[in-house]
Amino acid sequence: MENNLNQDPKSKIYDFSHHWIIPVLHATLWGSALYVAQKAGHVLGSTDDEKIALFQFGTIFVVLFLEILIVMFDVYIEQRANYFAPKFLIFIVVLLATLIITAVYTILAIIGTKNINMTNVLFGIMIFSSVLKLLEVLLQNNSWWYVVKASDIIEANDSYTRRDLQ
Repeated sequence: MENNLNQDPKSKIYDFSHHWIIPVLHATLWGSALYVAQKAGHVLGSTDDEKIALFQFGTIFVVLFLEILIVMFDVYIEQRANYFAPKFLIFIVVLLATLIITAVYTILAIIGTKNINMTNVLFGIMIFSSVLKLLEVLLQNNSWWYVVKASDIIEANDSYTRRDLQ
């Protein structure tokens, strides 16, 4: 077990949030989603099976979106003293594009006009939701891809200013 007596207060905040707050937020989010999905008919005030199924499907999408926000909050707390690399901007653009496409497919499923093939719409939602989940896990597990440590910037600056100019 590591010694926490001489730990930086910022690190203690991160440890507490990462080991307790974030898992509790994930558990609460999924517990709430399961409850809402189970009580979908009551929440909607409807007995239409198709509307209930779409509501339950939409609940999964909302949970996924909120999970991504929780993960981004966790990464922010972990990396707040550091800087984001240009790769992070690309990651965010891909994440937002995927999120928008998934939202459009979800809206099409909820609207459900007769001109739209619902099988293709639901397949699109499944594919793009899976990509969103992949991006969430990549964000959480690979912060070294898009984070530049403050110490790396200082070292790069130091080696540049101390170059021998002959």
